[in-house]
Amino acid sequence: MSTEMKKGGFPSLLDHDFDSLFQGFFRPVLGDDFTKQASQLPAVDIHESKDNYELTAELPGFSKEEIQVSFHQGKLTITAEHQEETEKKEEGEAVLKERRYGSYARTFQFGANVSEHDIEATYQDGVLHLILPKTVANVPEVRKIEVR
Repeated sequence: MSTEMKKGGFPSLLDHDFDSLFQGFFRPVLGDDFTKQASQLPAVDIHESKDNYELTAELPGFSKEEIQVSFHQGKLTITAEHQEETEKKEEGEAVLKERRYGSYARTFQFGANVSEHDIEATYQDGVLHLILPKTVANVPEVRKIEVR
């Protein structure tokens, strides 16, 4: 069984206004463009332990040589760029020529407690894995001062 509602009579000028009001009300707060862009970003997981941070980023379709990782002033930046061109020829003429381009850039703020010279990165099966060791905190000694 289905229920169908029909509007009768002449269309009202307010019908469109009410429809757009409710469509806008139920749209995500950040907008459709943001939702589409966010769904296209590769997944990233960051875990913190006592000794380090571990970052895992899914970067399928990139080779190891196309990925750059840098760390400067507490910020970790991952960039990747891929260009591909294929051409299928038949009897010397170009029948099909396709190009594919993809790029990725993302920055994460970690702060000053990362030992930047000890960061390790590996890339296997489309997954980038980073280990960012924490620095040993310099806890100042408590010095007792004699009161005279």
